[in-house]
Amino acid sequence: MKTQLTKRSRQIRNVWHFFHALTLVIKVVCGNTALRCSLLKLR
Repeated sequence: MKTQLTKRSRQIRNVWHFFHALTLVIKVVCGNTALRCSLLKLR
């Protein structure tokens, strides 16, 4: 029972890390595109 619980919490933690990394990547990509768009508008 305890090993099953540990395994499950480890999976949840992995999913959490993956989700945060994905969010960060999306923010960086969107930020770069938004920056690029605003630079194009300035010209």
